[in-house]
Amino acid sequence: MWIEIIFLLIFSIGVVGLITSRAVDTHIEINASAEEIWRVLTDFQAYGEWNPFIVAITGPVEADKQISVTIKLPVGLKMDFKLLLQQLNPSREMIWIGTTLARNILDGRHYFVIESISDNKVKFSQGESYRGVLLYFCWPFIQWSVSKSFADMNHALKRRAENG
Repeated sequence: MWIEIIFLLIFSIGVVGLITSRAVDTHIEINASAEEIWRVLTDFQAYGEWNPFIVAITGPVEADKQISVTIKLPVGLKMDFKLLLQQLNPSREMIWIGTTLARNILDGRHYFVIESISDNKVKFSQGESYRGVLLYFCWPFIQWSVSKSFADMNHALKRRAENG
């Protein structure tokens, strides 16, 4: 009896995770042109030099192509993902999508958006929306670790772009 109730509860939470989503959104102003931010973001080979969160990316900077990404979370854990580089709008937007383990387990849509404020100043936004059966079990950890990691990367991008 208790096993059935626990199973039903876990199943219900998982189903809710499939039909809802949660997101982490971060923003920072950077004193650099949109083109400079884009140059830094699309120089995948240099990520290991400056990026404390996304420590490696390999693959082409082309829409509808697969890339391999290694992230490092604040707790020191490194994770590798195969992602689809879904959308590229030069000097404006880059979006990739990925899954954890298998589709609908924990899926994410990651975006970088560059909005020009003036010729030499931008608002840089980075975020990710999540959905999947593990969402509610993982959300507190995702929210804390990803928010911190995005903010760390945003500040590192600011330093890199402003210092040329």
